[in-house]
Amino acid sequence: MTEIIESYLEIERAKNTFFEELDFCSPNCIQKPFSNFKLSKRGRMLTLPGYVGCCPRDYFDSIMDTDSLRLEWIRLERKNKFGKPKNKDPKIPMIGRACGYHSRETGCRLTSYKQPICISYVCNELKEYVSNTFDIHLDPVVEGKRLEQLLIGELSKQEINNLIIQEWEHVAQVRAINGSSHYDRTLTSCVR
Repeated sequence: MTEIIESYLEIERAKNTFFEELDFCSPNCIQKPFSNFKLSKRGRMLTLPGYVGCCPRDYFDSIMDTDSLRLEWIRLERKNKFGKPKNKDPKIPMIGRACGYHSRETGCRLTSYKQPICISYVCNELKEYVSNTFDIHLDPVVEGKRLEQLLIGELSKQEINNLIIQEWEHVAQVRAINGSSHYDRTLTSCVR
């Protein structure tokens, strides 16, 4: 189980670095009056305040394709590290509050132990930007399911290594095009 956790956290670090390097969400959504993310409720498409980004619900507890009990350990780790959700932002009409780990000031408070749906999700605008600018083709549904498979031990060591390498290659592609001078990241948890 330790190898699985280390591998998942390595992929999560790569994803977090990828989104940092892109620097897309904050200037194109979070700092704007309205979010790019649209939420359907009772047959209506709702426009969200920009600061909510793509986190209008408690996705931190969501699963995509796996029995929820098999992912209980990640919930416990998250709760141990970050405590219970504490969103105190004002309620949004027809929606309620944004994700419990979301803050108007800082965005997501979670730096690790996010649900697969949280680290794999990208809006259509970001998906198109990444495809057109960096020739990286993201599929959040497929990526989220693969991460769930990793968490429940359904991937081989080679498949896990391939996921880790792919995520850091995405970071390298973005850095190469953006001319980023951030530190070089070496793989720390390829499974042997």
